[in-house]
Amino acid sequence: MTCHTKKEMHGDGTSYASWLDPGATEVRCETCHSPLATNTAHSIHSQKVHCTACHAKTVISCYNCHFESELQAKIKRPYGIIRDFLLLVRRMPEGKVYSGTLMSLTYQGKSFVTIAPYRAHIILPKDSTRRCSECHNNANVQTYNQTGQIYVVKWDSVQKKLINTKGVIPVPPDWQTSLKFDFVDYTGRVDSATDPTKWVFLKSGTDLRQELSQYVAPLTSDQMAKLSMAVSVKDGISLIPSNFMLLQNYPNPFNPTTTIEFHLPKETNVTLKIYNSAGIEVKTLISNARYSAGIHKVNFDASNLPSGVYIYKLMTPEFNDMKKMVLIK
Repeated sequence: MTCHTKKEMHGDGTSYASWLDPGATEVRCETCHSPLATNTAHSIHSQKVHCTACHAKTVISCYNCHFESELQAKIKRPYGIIRDFLLLVRRMPEGKVYSGTLMSLTYQGKSFVTIAPYRAHIILPKDSTRRCSECHNNANVQTYNQTGQIYVVKWDSVQKKLINTKGVIPVPPDWQTSLKFDFVDYTGRVDSATDPTKWVFLKSGTDLRQELSQYVAPLTSDQMAKLSMAVSVKDGISLIPSNFMLLQNYPNPFNPTTTIEFHLPKETNVTLKIYNSAGIEVKTLISNARYSAGIHKVNFDASNLPSGVYIYKLMTPEFNDMKKMVLIK
C-alpha cells in the first residue's frame, strides 16, 4: 500500500520545521477512505476526533535517553522502547482529538519529557476500530478520576526496571502535574556498549516538561468528562441512563477489592466516600469531580482496612444514596 507522495518524500522546495507543519504532508486518511462509511462511530466522532485516534493500534517511544552518552560519545542510549500505549491529545490548530506519544531524556541528574502528536503506522485491521471501552471510562481514566494522577512510566523496585502503563492514556488539562514519570540513570561507561545491569533508579518526576504547543494541546475538561462516561453503542443508541442510581457493589462480600457502579442521566459533580460502621470516613474515592452522563464503575481496594461492614455514599447536587458492603479477610 502506498500512502506518501513523491513530493512528500523528496520535498517541494519549501523548508518545513516538521512533518506536522501545514503543507508538509498531503496524505490524509480521507484521501483514500472517502467517503467515510456511514455508521454510529463516524456520526459521533468524525467532526471532533481524527481517524488515527480510533484506528491507530498503538504508538511507541524510546524512553529515558541518556544524553551524556550522546554528547560525550555520540552514542544513542535510551533505556528502552515503551509500547502498547497511546496518548490522547488535541491536534492543533484544529483542536480534534489525536493520537500522541512522548520523548524523554535525562542529563546531569535532570529529567525532561515532551509530548507531541504521532501518526502511528500500525493501523487496526479493515472494518475494525477501537472499542468504546478502550477509551471511555477505561482503567487509566478511572485512575485519574479517583487519584488525580496517572503513572505513565513507573520504576518497579522488585524487578529493578521501568514499566510503562498500557492502553489509551488521556493527556488532561493538568497533565504537567497529573502525568507521572520515573527515570533511571546509566552508570556504565558512556563510550562503550550498553550494559543492562548499569541502569539504576534516578528519580520520580520531571524537572522540565513541554508540549509542542504549535502542534498539540491537552484535552479539555469537557473532553475529559466525556471520556469518564462509560459508553456502548448499539444500533446507533448511546446507553445513557434515565435516572440516577447507585448499585450494590460486586462482589459482596469481598476481599480486598470490589466494584461500585453508579448511573448518571446528566453531567454533574460527583463525590463518592467510604465510611466504617461507626460513621467515620475511611476513604474518598471521588471528590467533587465532574462526570458526564453515563454508567460509571469505580474500583475500591480495601487492602489496608480491617474486616467489617462499610458504607459507601454517592453524593451529587441532585441525588444522594448509600449502601452497605462487607469486607471479609
